[in-house]
Amino acid sequence: MRSSLALFSITSWLLACLALAPSAAAQQSPVTVPLTAQNGSGIAGNATLTDLGNNQTRVQISITPATGDHPAHIHMGTCANLDPTPEFPLTNVQNGTSTTVVNQALSTIMRTQRAINLHLSAAEIATYVACGDIPVVGSQPPSSGPAAAQPAPAAPAPAAAQPQVAPAATAPVQVPVALPRTGDAANPALLVIAAGVVLLTLGATLRRVGQKRLS
Repeated sequence: MRSSLALFSITSWLLACLALAPSAAAQQSPVTVPLTAQNGSGIAGNATLTDLGNNQTRVQISITPATGDHPAHIHMGTCANLDPTPEFPLTNVQNGTSTTVVNQALSTIMRTQRAINLHLSAAEIATYVACGDIPVVGSQPPSSGPAAAQPAPAAPAPAAAQPQVAPAATAPVQVPVALPRTGDAANPALLVIAAGVVLLTLGATLRRVGQKRLS
């Protein structure tokens, strides 16, 4: 029984988390819009837009100097080319601050080019004193800085120079050549051949003489 109750509790908790997930995912991080001075007013500051969910966005304005009573609105267009007809009225900026909850999701406000504009006063509504362009969805720079440049790979160390060994000098081969010189004795081989011829001739002669005597 206790196991069934524990399983039922865990299942209910998971279902509740799943039901809340879409609304949480729909919200986005706050967006800060710089407000710059116009018409030499010297008034500048920031407007912070925060998605509250349920199609609501909180707009907080902070300016310096913190004087005057300045009507403020969200207008279509840009500060350079503003639609003079306000789209969303904002609480007047008094003592330098203002907070308004707009019945529109932040993603919807950022889907089309819009701007936050401050006027000099209700009596001088046509005089603009500060303005800031709301970034369009997808045009905001990433929160993290650019990726660090990867260091260039180190150049390979040059190979150690191998000592150059000079080839050993080859001594010239001396081939002695015997040259005949005037007055040298006759070649011994020729002497042997001549002696052999003489002996053969002598032997043949002696055989012929011996045969004649026998006959």
